[in-house]
Amino acid sequence: MSSRFRLALEQLPSTDWRSFETLALQFLAAEYPMLRSTASQAGDGGRDGELFSPEGMPDTGFQFSVRKDWAAKIGETRQRLAKTFPEIRRIIYVTNQEIGASADKLRAEVWDEHKVLIDVLDISYFLDRQNRDSQRRAAAEELAAKIVDPFLSKRGVANTVTDALEPEEGKLALLHLTLSRRDGEGGQNLTKSCFDSLVLSTLHGSTSENVRAKEEIVDELSAIVTGPSYQIQALVDSALGRLSVKNGPVMFNRSRGGYHIAFQESLRLNEETANFLLGENALEDDLLAGLYGLDERLDQDATKARAEANRLKHALEMILMKRGESFADAISSGEVLHLDAHEIGVDLDNIGHKGALTQPHAAIAILRVLEGASAEARDHLRRIIDAYTLLAFLRVTPDVQKTMSRIFSDADIWLDTSAVLPLLGEILLEDSEERHYTNLLAAARATGMNLFITDGVVEEVASHLKRCEGVSNRVHRGDPIEGQLPFIYAIYVVSGRDTREFGDWLLEIRGSQRPEEDVRTYLKEVFGIERKSLREFSDNANPDLRAAVQELWYPTHDRRRDLDQGTKARLVAHDVENTVGVIEVRRQSPDSPMGYRAWWLTLDRTAFRLKKHLISFLGEDAPASPALSPDFLLQLLRLRPLPAGVEARTLPPIVAQLARFRGSAQEVLNAADQIRQKHAGMSERLIRREVRDGLDTLRGSFTPDAEITPMALEERLKSDLETQRSAL
Repeated sequence: MSSRFRLALEQLPSTDWRSFETLALQFLAAEYPMLRSTASQAGDGGRDGELFSPEGMPDTGFQFSVRKDWAAKIGETRQRLAKTFPEIRRIIYVTNQEIGASADKLRAEVWDEHKVLIDVLDISYFLDRQNRDSQRRAAAEELAAKIVDPFLSKRGVANTVTDALEPEEGKLALLHLTLSRRDGEGGQNLTKSCFDSLVLSTLHGSTSENVRAKEEIVDELSAIVTGPSYQIQALVDSALGRLSVKNGPVMFNRSRGGYHIAFQESLRLNEETANFLLGENALEDDLLAGLYGLDERLDQDATKARAEANRLKHALEMILMKRGESFADAISSGEVLHLDAHEIGVDLDNIGHKGALTQPHAAIAILRVLEGASAEARDHLRRIIDAYTLLAFLRVTPDVQKTMSRIFSDADIWLDTSAVLPLLGEILLEDSEERHYTNLLAAARATGMNLFITDGVVEEVASHLKRCEGVSNRVHRGDPIEGQLPFIYAIYVVSGRDTREFGDWLLEIRGSQRPEEDVRTYLKEVFGIERKSLREFSDNANPDLRAAVQELWYPTHDRRRDLDQGTKARLVAHDVENTVGVIEVRRQSPDSPMGYRAWWLTLDRTAFRLKKHLISFLGEDAPASPALSPDFLLQLLRLRPLPAGVEARTLPPIVAQLARFRGSAQEVLNAADQIRQKHAGMSERLIRREVRDGLDTLRGSFTPDAEITPMALEERLKSDLETQRSAL
């Protein structure tokens, strides 16, 4: 009942205050047996209840409220009671809202100024006590049945679940695929779990008196799943066999000749569906927080802001559906979607999203949530992303397991410099669970994928580390540092480490005599990344292809930095070697059964424009772009079978989680130095923690207009690489 009851409290409309008052009185009766209700149509004098006092006028009053602006309501109640019942010294404010410690400041102010004690009983009061006695259980069930159960019916779900899917059956399929996605289920056969979920979706709301014939189930799923009718029939038969075993979730009614969901399973599904709707609420709350500061009108109008958050949620659902479809399409087309602010903006425009926010601001709000969702919203997002992707696969083939197990089998993946530097940055994160990018590539290797780098990438990484060393030396001399810190050095500073020890830390990766050889060795030993040149493939490629790729990269480097011609040519040559080289490897070697074997892992948005660029130069027969985004790789690993002990749980986009800093170099260095001096005398471990946490707290004061996004991080990395003229 917990999820249904919590959802009932969250969904309780402000107009239904009477239902909440009835619930509150039943919950409070055990603790306050002398409580008397004073609410009436004639007026209550500002309180809804009072504690009976045989000695005269009561000194404790109760206020029951479902208003979201609880602080204003508490203030209004106190002011009114001061006039109508001045002898009341304690107000117990009972609400369905989540308040917690947020009321501490208000309580202190009211006590200091008026000597009135404010007690707050919020949603946690009800959730903690719902099963303590039969009266409370009955009251909680009554509210859940009234408020929530209409949402859990077949029609209710169809009206509540995403607007991105039609018809009703598609929404129910998405819901049940989402409910089946749980952490730790990686060993389960995807085809079996998908069809179990789909069969349950066709039986949603069924009872012993309202059964579904097998033929109806097959027909309904045939409208959702693409494949031969005999295969769908066989998969439905298999699912019904698994689900209808003794004490299973599905029962067969022989007298009526059909299937229905067992009673206990219907209770479980109601709870899980309520959890799904709670996740939807959490997502909308995160979007509400994400749009703050983007439009002053919305910041000042809570109602309009909530409506905008709801519109953004519907837009995000459409984007996630497109993401799932693009993932399935990429398996056959080889064209990978890169999710960033630009792509989200394009999606918003394509779906005709209209709201109070401009399209760029709407994209920022959505990206903020994708990057920094709350735990509840993050789990919900992860599951619905999986569900949209699986649904898209089912529209291509019914045997999802076979498809996923063969995709990228023994794939060869070359890493761009922008894909290598975050790995080095994550070395500085002490908690291994925070090394999301490192863990992603470890999971890729565990599934049999091979990771490679070219000499050009090694050269750029070594050059970046040399620049970091140069900045470190300038910091030690006390020279002012303009602009932003180089990526790896910035991560080092933000991790809380002593800047005087940066050189020693750097020696772990490379020395001064043979830095490139040292970098190659380190990447191989620590991350399993091998050196494998693509130059021969690139040099022998079609000259028209090479020229087209060069035309893409030269303007990109021109826009990013005023480079000398030698440096620019060197950077372009590196990008061309990776891009054209992987395309040629694909052309000269057999593809894997379900897609290309060779890929180029990169964070660079330019790479994801390559397909359109090549078509404009070479025509419709142009080769597919080899660019692979970390987010695409992550989604692949989340769905395919993983070896025991290997996980891929991070929510994309993952790279933005490394962007823990913003602001000029000198701001960051000064702040870190001040915090370190303040805590001098502590152990180095504690000082690091204080610096890290202090900079994390202060980051909001650094260049407040800057957005921490994957796109911004990508531009930052490229900018860092292109300033290294002397080393190239």
